[in-house]
Amino acid sequence: MKKLSKKSVLLFASVMALCAFAMPSMASAASWGTINTNHVLDSPDLAFNAPLLGGGSSCANSSFNTDVRSAAVLTVTSGTFTNCSGTGGNANCAVTVTPTGFPWLGTGVSQTDLRIDRVNIDVVFNGPAPCAVPGVKISLTGTLGTGAASESAWDVLAHQVTLTNTHGLTAHVVGTATSVPTTVNGRIRDTAQTLTLT
Repeated sequence: MKKLSKKSVLLFASVMALCAFAMPSMASAASWGTINTNHVLDSPDLAFNAPLLGGGSSCANSSFNTDVRSAAVLTVTSGTFTNCSGTGGNANCAVTVTPTGFPWLGTGVSQTDLRIDRVNIDVVFNGPAPCAVPGVKISLTGTLGTGAASESAWDVLAHQVTLTNTHGLTAHVVGTATSVPTTVNGRIRDTAQTLTLT
């Protein structure tokens, strides 16, 4: 009986030690609200930049449908990018940008730091001349927000995330072995101001 009691004490102590390590990381995570609600997020200026490809693209209108299925994850179920054009060395290009691979998953790392997993976006530089890369297709994949917390900052009062040279995506040139790091800039807004991150 005494041996069992000692084992129980050791087991309890071990569990408590594990909890002590786990609690800080759990406490730092933020929670989405309200559960079982849907939200439309929009952006007037989402842009990606891949300097090694000579530039990128910018879209004047983007929209994302999202669900709060749990406090831990914001599920992005669909989206659109419209009024897109090339930037940098690709400035003369008309661009088609198509989000794919849903769902994407948004996690509040903290109340002001946002990460979006499973991002998948197809980009086609359509031309016309003098577009420098007509017909080039790019696949953007990765986890947006893998750099500093300030790169993907959620503003609680403005109900928006501001992306500032946010790392985590890779541009893959379709049909080639070329893959280069890409940064993203712009704002993603909850204009209805019903989505919370606490």
